[in-house]
Amino acid sequence: EYGAFAYHQDNGNIAPPTSTAYDPSGGGFFDWINRLQLDASYGSFTGLLRLDTALYLNPPVAAPGNRRFETLLLHRYNNRFDLGKASVGYTNKWLEVTLGDSYVTFGRGLVLSLRKVDELTIDTSLRGLNVVGKAFGAKVNGVAGFSNIINIDPGTGRNAEDPNDFIAGARAEYAIGKYAIPGVDISHIRYSHNFSTEPQQNTDQVTAYSASLELPYLGPYGNAFVEYAQQRRLIGDSAEKHTAFYGSASGYLGPVTALVEYKDYRQYTPIGTSLDQTVYPELALSNFYNAQPTLERLQQPILNNSDISGVHARVDVEVCPGFAPFVSFARF
Repeated sequence: EYGAFAYHQDNGNIAPPTSTAYDPSGGGFFDWINRLQLDASYGSFTGLLRLDTALYLNPPVAAPGNRRFETLLLHRYNNRFDLGKASVGYTNKWLEVTLGDSYVTFGRGLVLSLRKVDELTIDTSLRGLNVVGKAFGAKVNGVAGFSNIINIDPGTGRNAEDPNDFIAGARAEYAIGKYAIPGVDISHIRYSHNFSTEPQQNTDQVTAYSASLELPYLGPYGNAFVEYAQQRRLIGDSAEKHTAFYGSASGYLGPVTALVEYKDYRQYTPIGTSLDQTVYPELALSNFYNAQPTLERLQQPILNNSDISGVHARVDVEVCPGFAPFVSFARF
């Protein structure tokens, strides 16, 4: 059970009501956002059910005939009761099968990354079939289904239905002992509707694929990972191809730990949903079907992570137990 109760006070807008910048749509209301999740297991079988609730008290209401205020309140502050997540699964030594909602990340997320960041803002899953097979060092993961996002933006009360974009993908890897794991990935997203209203021959879609190599054990001294990906976007019958490279290496030498990362993205853009950014901006600009590594510190805003190259290095030194200062450097 997770619940968040909040009062949103005056949003600080000081423009007078006669100004076009006047926006009273974000303050003076209460909200209750709740996630109730039930899990069950029996032998090799598991089940999950999550109910999502959003309730609003005293939300802003537009005066009759105030068209601008009505536009600001569009798709906001609607009480909702949603079946957030639901799944059943079976697991044994060789096979894992999940029917319903599941999270999926291939490699470092360049090709496909459907994940949960926290309880309220980003929680994108695949509602469909997720199968993992393992045998003799090989592992194959295949997925197919439709996208399922969180339907409420807690900051603005904006709500949207699931985009239901079709997603299919697969990853195959083979462990060569404990020393190397080569892998290949592919994903295909077919949007539920085209971004343009103009007639076109093909449905908007994005296909991405990559090859990766993980070296998890370089003796006792470290590990490394590299991945090269390509992305083909077919939007409005116009095809574009973009590339991305990511590499990282960690080294351990007594109390010193060093990390070096490098990225080179050539117009390799995040794969967004089919939600209209002009109608559902908060939800459309926060939900994506992949997540290329940023390398920057987590709390640093990233204005462009699509057409950029550069390196990040970090060194930690354990001076004594419980005290490990570090230095970090990045240039892009």
